[in-house]
Amino acid sequence: MKQKTHRLVPVLLMQSVFMGGCAFGNINLDMPPQGDLPDNQGAAGQTLRLVMPFEDSRAIKARCGMKKNSYNMDTADVLCSQPPAQWVADRLQRGLEERGYTVETVRETAGGNGTVIEGDLIRLFVEPVIGFATVSIEADIQVRLEVRTGEGFRAERTFYVKGDTRSAAATRGTFDTAFESAADQISTNMVMAIDELVDRYPELGQHGEKQ
Repeated sequence: MKQKTHRLVPVLLMQSVFMGGCAFGNINLDMPPQGDLPDNQGAAGQTLRLVMPFEDSRAIKARCGMKKNSYNMDTADVLCSQPPAQWVADRLQRGLEERGYTVETVRETAGGNGTVIEGDLIRLFVEPVIGFATVSIEADIQVRLEVRTGEGFRAERTFYVKGDTRSAAATRGTFDTAFESAADQISTNMVMAIDELVDRYPELGQHGEKQ
């Protein structure tokens, strides 16, 4: 039993060094403006109106994540490098434009015959999950979208994704990698859901009256 205990000590000390060395001090999360999406399916000429920015309903707005030491204690903040509700709306806009849509941005919901998309950022948080000899960085993003028209059409859907990366240490790079994975997933899921909706109801992509 003592031999097993002795074998564990270096591993635990190593993990403490890895985590302790980078656990203190806030970091700014890299928030890429654009990610990879499936190939364009030719939505040229179809117009959508996007309310900017999205609502921000996150329970914790002061930070976008946390850092921890080897004892799983909260030691520092992960800060968003830009307003997260605006960032996720920008990602959706760029994704739709890559698919070929014309996207008109508006500051608030307006009437008329156009198709309006509103969004609500419910969760965006990145944190380490401390394992025996490795650290997993998990990034959670949750967004609610609502699509509606002046004619009474309304559709709502909530998207939740998790990005993660595992390594021997929680570094700035592992935080960014996990978050980028979640960002690409949420962007793809939102864009493809809207694409499928417009494909099912082609009238949604028709250009309506501007207000």
